Amino acid sequence: MPGLLAFGALIALGGGRLWRAQRAHAAAPLTIAAAAAFAALLIHGIVDAGLYASRLAPVIFLPIGFALAAGAEDKVEAEAEVGALAARPYLSTLTFALSSTLALTLALTLLPAARAAFQANLGAVWQTRAELSVYRWPVYPIQDALRRQAQGSPPPVNLGPAIARYRAALALDPDNAAANRRLGQIELSQGDYIAAQTRLEAAYHAAPDQRATRQLLGESYAIAGRTAEAAALWATVGGMDWQDRTGRQAFDLRAWWYGAVGETANQQRIAQAIRQLTTDH
Repeated sequence: MPGLLAFGALIALGGGRLWRAQRAHAAAPLTIAAAAAFAALLIHGIVDAGLYASRLAPVIFLPIGFALAAGAEDKVEAEAEVGALAARPYLSTLTFALSSTLALTLALTLLPAARAAFQANLGAVWQTRAELSVYRWPVYPIQDALRRQAQGSPPPVNLGPAIARYRAALALDPDNAAANRRLGQIELSQGDYIAAQTRLEAAYHAAPDQRATRQLLGESYAIAGRTAEAAALWATVGGMDWQDRTGRQAFDLRAWWYGAVGETANQQRIAQAIRQLTTDH
């Protein structure tokens, strides 16, 4: 929460500087850059959480930097008036673009699919925070270990708030690919294989181009004994030399995981799907 408040304060500061810069310089390049960046950040933040958990997270501070730089260029009132008159056509265009972006953003938030995407986004943020706060290597060799409940004890990480967000997203839009995929991955990690397969199939039908979904659904098919279907999906993941053990490491790790939790039958099924891949490719 303190980090969120600090970021909000920076946004407010940047917005204030941007307003001053617009009044002083109309459509100066830095003003336009800051306005465009703020609009992109607003729209992107509603529907996708990936940026905030990636190495590109520092990029979200760029619009604040643009705004601060633009605000630092304040000139005397007379110069501002001359600049505003000269740039009036550009100012009108900028104002129209910003108002249109805001109107479109507000309209999108009223659509069930957009509200579902927002809920899935919040779920991803909650899940990332919860798992990163607990994860320590080598205590937890892979992410699934955070979610798997040991005998007689709760799972190391509480994913209840994230799961509630994903379910809220699916209540608004049952075809939401992100919520289905993330719930399916959690259920796969926890050993609820039938539910996981249903979720992952829904995610695949909604967005068959997503590599993570194909990999997870292939794993659920392998566990269900549908070896040929698992191998066919894994073959579409791409970038793998199936004759090279290095290229199969991610899939070999999955086989190891099921052995580590004592599910030797599932370990053998995963290994069988890998062998099918190496035979076919």
